[in-house]
Amino acid sequence: MTASPDAYDGPLSAMRNYADDLGAWLGIWVNRSEPDAHDCRRASDAVDAIDAMLRDLHQVRARLVGEIRDADDTTAARLTRCCAVAGEVVSHDGQSARPLDRGRCSRQLRDVRRPLGDRLASPP
Repeated sequence: MTASPDAYDGPLSAMRNYADDLGAWLGIWVNRSEPDAHDCRRASDAVDAIDAMLRDLHQVRARLVGEIRDADDTTAARLTRCCAVAGEVVSHDGQSARPLDRGRCSRQLRDVRRPLGDRLASPP
């Protein structure tokens, strides 16, 4: 999954629009004297805008996590090839298949898999 320069523009633009609308709708709700149908509709619109922003945020997050994983896999594959050329045997999970005295490649490969850890799995 390769990111195009505009891959995030659509969701980010939509979230900005929702945030602008949200401010107006909350202003109508906050400044009500007695709630009428118009005020209640704007409050409902505010809730819908919040839901839409959360949906778009989750989509952006999922795309970004996928791109991070792809980049990590690419780096891990490159390091695995480097380690093989250097004479070190490395398994696919980044662990050395035999003890190494100079395990520089193995440590780098292991570190590629570690940066974001469990944060990639699911949102907080």
